[in-house]
Amino acid sequence: MLHYSSSIALQSKQEYLWLENVCLCNADVMKRLLKVLSVFTLILFVGLAIHYTVKQKQTLQFKTIELKSKEAQLIELNQKYDDVLKLQTKSEAEKQQQQEKIKQLESDRERLQRELQAKANKYLADSQKLNTAALSAPKASAASNCNTGNPYKDFIYMKESGCRTTAVNSIGCRGLGQACPGSKLPCGADFACQDAWFSNYAITRYGSWESAYNFWLSHRWW
Repeated sequence: MLHYSSSIALQSKQEYLWLENVCLCNADVMKRLLKVLSVFTLILFVGLAIHYTVKQKQTLQFKTIELKSKEAQLIELNQKYDDVLKLQTKSEAEKQQQQEKIKQLESDRERLQRELQAKANKYLADSQKLNTAALSAPKASAASNCNTGNPYKDFIYMKESGCRTTAVNSIGCRGLGQACPGSKLPCGADFACQDAWFSNYAITRYGSWESAYNFWLSHRWW
């Protein structure tokens, strides 16, 4: 009887130890699963943040093109307006026709100015959202710095392409300074060729790289 009781006690102890080992194993598995889940959640968050930022950048690039288009239309309209004002009219019919053209051009100009202002305001709002998202998103490793000796040029190259001659965005803008359309950039991936082309663009359009830099700060494009 004593031997039987001892056997039962030993078996119970073995079962207890087995259950304890199972619990310890399960706890270790749970810890590993939680660690994997945490890493997966972080990766998912980073991916969503990057996707949102890229999508917003693409939206801003399209809005930039729209703004440029509206600005070009307004410049063309102002030129037409000036041309009509310079016309020498002789008859009353010609004067009447001139006044009608002036009235129509003024109406078109006001409409374009309203559209341009609305798009500029929307662009500014979207740009601020993008900046906020970029600040809150996890930071990726920084791209290598440009080192052309001109800080204004380096800034624009880094912002536009990460200082990569092979950079192409979603709408086909290409190169260090993102020539748009990319087909007008007469260089391959040669840094010196692209640098010379964009330097000529900066000086021809803005007078200097510093002025191009100031324009970029105000508009987020150049």
